[in-house]
Amino acid sequence: MFESAVLLVDEVLPEPPMRQWVPSVPYAIPFLFAAHPHVMSKVLAIVDRAIETHLIHNAVR
Repeated sequence: MFESAVLLVDEVLPEPPMRQWVPSVPYAIPFLFAAHPHVMSKVLAIVDRAIETHLIHNAVR
């Protein structure tokens, strides 16, 4: 396990820092998503578009 982590850090991942995005929602919302998965897919599409737009606007050129 340790060797694979070293391989990733040293040879696979790029040098610039990588940011991870984790969307969070209020307590009751996951139950809504569980009952209506089509709603979750629409919400995640909106979140994805917002993150993508943010990254594009803040990209170093």
